[in-house]
This record gives sequence, C-alpha cells and structure tokens, in this order.
Amino acid sequence: MKSNAVDQYILRQKGAIRIMMEILNDFLTSPELELSSTLKYGLPFYASDKQAICYLHKCKDGTLDITFWNGKSLFHQFKQLQLRDRKRMASLNYAKPEEMNLELIRDIANETKSSRT
Repeated sequence: MKSNAVDQYILRQKGAIRIMMEILNDFLTSPELELSSTLKYGLPFYASDKQAICYLHKCKDGTLDITFWNGKSLFHQFKQLQLRDRKRMASLNYAKPEEMNLELIRDIANETKSSRT
C-alpha cells in the first residue's frame, strides 16, 4: 500500500534521486513484495505486517541508499550489502537508475521479511 506522504516526498526530489526513488517506491509497494510505505523521521520507510524492512536515504554525495533492517545478519548471503560500521543495518548504494538491481533488492527484501517474522 502506497502512502501519499511518501509520494509527495519523492516528488520534491530532483534528478536521478527522484527517478530511483520512484522506481523503488513502485517496486517495493508492488504486489510482488506487498510492502506498505510510510514517512518516518522524514524518510520513506517500507514495512511488512508493521515490521520495518527497509528505508530510502538520499546521501550527501548525491547517491541513494536503500537500507535494510537487520541487514548486517544478511551480509554473508548478500556480499553486495555495505555495512559502514553500523551495528544492525546494511545498505545498497546507487548513483544512477541503471545501476539498480531490482532482483537483488527483491531477494534481500524477501529474506529480511522472512527473518523478521
């Protein structure tokens, strides 16, 4: 289920960040993943059955992070995840829409969902 607040947040973004956020928002809330979106702490968050799965964060260097809850525990399975000295979270970082690997994002999101239930 999409959130109007998340849609409005995305519409305020510019350039590649906006395009990537639009793609990810549509993908994460699609019937394939069935995540709900909400705006928390000023960022788009995605959840399954009220359990946080991931959130989108615009980095200062102009890239976009998709950060996964408990992603650190999935690092052994998904080496593409970046830990960056975080205790629980891990993320994928993209500079351009064509870099995004939706299959990988789907696999990590599904694994995060199953590990949180």
